[in-house]
Amino acid sequence: MATKVKELIEMLKQYNQEGYITNEQNQDFIHIRSTESGDTILSVVAPIGECNRTRVKVYPSVVEGYSAFSPELDEDLYKFEFTKFRKNKNNNIMKLNAVYSSQKDFYGKANVITEGGQTKLKSYSTIVAVKEENKIKVKGWYSKTTAIHINEFLLQNGAKSLTKKEMELEPTINL
Repeated sequence: MATKVKELIEMLKQYNQEGYITNEQNQDFIHIRSTESGDTILSVVAPIGECNRTRVKVYPSVVEGYSAFSPELDEDLYKFEFTKFRKNKNNNIMKLNAVYSSQKDFYGKANVITEGGQTKLKSYSTIVAVKEENKIKVKGWYSKTTAIHINEFLLQNGAKSLTKKEMELEPTINL
């Protein structure tokens, strides 16, 4: 039986609050997201694409003959059932999916770029937030739409959303 978020929070209170959370092989959780049903997924592997049916991130499959796994569907997928994220030689670019936003989709206007030890949020043509280790630097307030992209990025990374005034201060947020 899976652990509920409130149970996990209670369990974590008894541990060192400055300690790190890893899996049994000391691998960092590099991706966290919520499902449409409200479940939270912590993953030690980055998503590799988007399911063609649900438009939600998929991860590498461990089952022979399949290419991806969809937590949303609780199914392994064949290559034709998902779309791989675009990659170039120097970085990994993923579309920012709308999970917390009331918008259904950002239509490719918000992308997450993983490069070296950083994860950058690009809204339209501008890098507007950078995550490095356990911190996110928000680079300001740009527009209402970009603010929606920034808040989605913050929420998906375990931070709280920000107001226009807070974004204008260009804060660095500790996760």
